[in-house]
Amino acid sequence: MPAVDVLIVGAGPTGLTLAVDLARRGVRAMLLEAASPMPGMARLHPRPVW
Repeated sequence: MPAVDVLIVGAGPTGLTLAVDLARRGVRAMLLEAASPMPGMARLHPRPVW
């Protein structure tokens, strides 16, 4: 496993936003997501939910 400064658990909207913000600041971050395909809660539903 590569050396990182921050480990982000969860690739939902908050995790993705944090990963982008940290990368822009030059912070080495690793993003982990249990669900496949990424990005976890932000993926599209195959049918309307309403």
